[in-house]
Amino acid sequence: GFTLLELMVGISIFSLVIVVLYAGYRLSIRSWESGERTHASVSELRLAGSFIRRHVTQAFPLAVSKSNAWRLWFQGDRQRLVFVTAMPAHLGQGGMYEMTLAVDKLDDSASLMVSRRLLHPDAAAGQPGVDDQPRPLVENLESAEFAFFGANGDDGPETWQKSWQDRQRLPRLVRVRLRSRLAGEWPEIVISLPTDAIRYQRTVASGGPGQRIPEGTMIPGAASILAPGSVQ
Repeated sequence: GFTLLELMVGISIFSLVIVVLYAGYRLSIRSWESGERTHASVSELRLAGSFIRRHVTQAFPLAVSKSNAWRLWFQGDRQRLVFVTAMPAHLGQGGMYEMTLAVDKLDDSASLMVSRRLLHPDAAAGQPGVDDQPRPLVENLESAEFAFFGANGDDGPETWQKSWQDRQRLPRLVRVRLRSRLAGEWPEIVISLPTDAIRYQRTVASGGPGQRIPEGTMIPGAASILAPGSVQ
């Protein structure tokens, strides 16, 4: 038989083996969970990048009357992008929508939020499909920012700029940079935009896009509600 000392040594060795096995098991579980979270974050970034590219590529170069001049319905800075895009009917109420991508910072993390608003002369706020509450497109970000490539004026050089406000042309390119807390830096998204503008006679940008022009208001270059033409 075993002596008491041998029995105690055997129990100690067995206990040590159990502890090592349990620690290895816990480590493998944590590694698996971390890998799953990273994989989910990468998938979220991939879907968000695809969504952004698809809709920004289809940005509609809509022009509105503002301060007796035509300005494109496109506003952007490092933390926010507002543009017009078309929504097919099978996704809800079809038509032209103002889409907003905005960075929402909370404590040590950030989210990229998306919202949309129907652009229609007879649409009233509060109707189904007219206004959409902001919802997260991608969460758990360290940072997210936009940049815009184009010229400041007719003869200026084309450079990357931090904002694009009240211009008479769209930027040639839009760049989106996303950095995830789990997946790290995501490859930057660079999107080319259409160049021809469409004049929209029924809306004006004073106080925000979507307001109707009062009766009798003079609009440069009178046209039909939707008529092709370059912004002058």
